[in-house]
Amino acid sequence: MNPPFDAASRTLRWAGRLVLGLLCLGLLAGCSPAEPTPLATTPAPGWRLTLVPSWTPTPEGQIAPTLTPTPLPPTYTPTPGPSPTYNPVPVFDPQAGITLEQLADPGGGALSGLIVFSSAAPRPFNFSPSVLSIDEVPSASPQGGPWLWGFSPDGQRAARLTLDDLSFAAYLPPDPAGQALFVGYGVSYSHPAIQTISLPEECYGVLPANEAEMGEALSCSDFQFSPDGRLLGFNFGPQVCGRGIILMDTQNGQVLYRSEAGTGHSFEFLSNGKVLLGTGHCEGGWLSLFDPLTGSLVQLGASGVTTWNEDHTALVTRASRGLGLQSAVWGYNVSLDLVFMPEPASWELDTHPLWVPGGQYLLYQHRSLSYDGAQYAFNGSNAILLVDALTGQQAALLSNPLYDYRLCPGLDGDCDIWYGDWVQVQRVAFEAQSAPDDGNLFSGPGISCLVYGVDCIPGPELLALNWRTGELVAWDTTALPTAQPPAANLEISALSGPNLELPPVFEHPTGDYSYYLGLDGHSLWLVTAAGKSELWVSQGSDFLYLP
Repeated sequence: MNPPFDAASRTLRWAGRLVLGLLCLGLLAGCSPAEPTPLATTPAPGWRLTLVPSWTPTPEGQIAPTLTPTPLPPTYTPTPGPSPTYNPVPVFDPQAGITLEQLADPGGGALSGLIVFSSAAPRPFNFSPSVLSIDEVPSASPQGGPWLWGFSPDGQRAARLTLDDLSFAAYLPPDPAGQALFVGYGVSYSHPAIQTISLPEECYGVLPANEAEMGEALSCSDFQFSPDGRLLGFNFGPQVCGRGIILMDTQNGQVLYRSEAGTGHSFEFLSNGKVLLGTGHCEGGWLSLFDPLTGSLVQLGASGVTTWNEDHTALVTRASRGLGLQSAVWGYNVSLDLVFMPEPASWELDTHPLWVPGGQYLLYQHRSLSYDGAQYAFNGSNAILLVDALTGQQAALLSNPLYDYRLCPGLDGDCDIWYGDWVQVQRVAFEAQSAPDDGNLFSGPGISCLVYGVDCIPGPELLALNWRTGELVAWDTTALPTAQPPAANLEISALSGPNLELPPVFEHPTGDYSYYLGLDGHSLWLVTAAGKSELWVSQGSDFLYLP
């Protein structure tokens, strides 16, 4: 076989299209679904709920109590499941109108001699014109892919193998000898190295009458595999205030969790083996924790703006209630499976959660706020609290009855300014007051300043707060003690070239050339025996060679 650089250019023309469209028509219903019934009322084994003691203000400028980190438990290891069985299925490519056997091997053989990968790019290939030129594929669908692509290692044949308007997902096992998992519409994949996931009837428009009346039954989408490949999550049903969420066991096809249609907001697979689910109605909802091993569903807290620490081991959520002023902050540690800061039973005004460098500690703003159904009472000044995400211990870094302290104007923001261990804070004078909830709340004097930290008269004073000690000084970067200049904002160029430290995705039997994953993790490079490399796929993932 000649090396691919010398191969003649051929153009594979798409010849026909099979459109899979399953519609479920009905009248659009309103959205006020009830909260899903938990699958179990008893918390999962190992669940720990730590109540945070009420905090005591620390005098301004004094050192806060020392917080001692708690050792982390051993890394979570999923329990292996039974090996899936392989059932051959006839294979065809409805997009191109040819069989995959023809694409992979004109002489026969089902889906063999092909490198496949997933990509959402309209044209991820970057072949040299002397090797292969394929037509531009139709524009990206509203769902945006990704799609399954394939090409022969000699560079002579290439095509997209999934439909234009339906999504696809793949999972590659850590062990190359294991089966890859593919899920998508309209195409089955006949190869012993691939396990095709059969989708439930909801993906084909079969819904209960009450859900079918909500609107058009859209195709299932947003497929995601868990990090260990044991779970598959996706959205189903009509779009109301969200869609529905289904979680499946990839080993036996069992549906482990199903929300009501129109109530699914989000789902995320966590590193501890559980799933973070966001469900609710049009004006809010809640975040829950689903354990696929026990089937338990435990509410963590009200949904809102969620922020993760830098290593994605803990999260904090700021929730608010409709048009009211009350808000709350709560947090969950994934590594410890611990609610280190529960949602308060009585909401006041908690805002602007901010992770400090390192990700173990959290800062947020707290203000006492009461509401009697007719008016709000701002009885206490705005304080800045410190929370340990390992133990749940809280301490007030700044609290003074005469002043409001703020990390940032507004409820959430990206205006945090750090200088080493010092973070910029704003201080304005505070005076307790009440305001009637009569529709003209913010017409009263100083309410915007009390709630959002804006339009304050006089304007705020800039100070520097050391999050480790609670020390407060004037904001002057030339005089800050133990100051460290902020890291330069250098633009880092993308890594380019093959990663030769990893095994090749494909190696020619004669050793003439090989394909390697790129250093950037999403490209594929052809490397000749002489060491010459060329970019072959620009935007892809899940690269797999099917012999």
